[in-house]
Amino acid sequence: MSAVLEVGQRMTSSWRQPPTLIVRTALAGGPAHKLAGEDVLAIMAHLGYGTSCGALFALLSRRGLRPSPAVGVGYGLLLWLISYAAWVPAMRAIPLPQHDCPGRQSTLIGAHVVYGVVLATTLRRLRRRSWT
Repeated sequence: MSAVLEVGQRMTSSWRQPPTLIVRTALAGGPAHKLAGEDVLAIMAHLGYGTSCGALFALLSRRGLRPSPAVGVGYGLLLWLISYAAWVPAMRAIPLPQHDCPGRQSTLIGAHVVYGVVLATTLRRLRRRSWT
């Protein structure tokens, strides 16, 4: 997911990645306020959020949601929608998708699709190994 964000950022414009802007907003009061060590904080926050959402997916898949790549894509897109059309703009870290920098939202969608596919595929493989 991070690789997709990095490539998208380099190809489209000089926008900052959302995890950095979210950390700036949460800890410094706004996306324009640079923090010392913000890159490390953003990586840790993003990893923690992604891991938590992955654990939720694993729990949901134990209750009947089969972890197929298609379901993973849907889950990744649901996370994008909840994040970038709801709580991230509500905290004023980045604008709503229709008002955001050109290219950032398509990059974010692509990154969440990759996240969902990798998450579902990994979970399926882990579960197959645990049964053999």
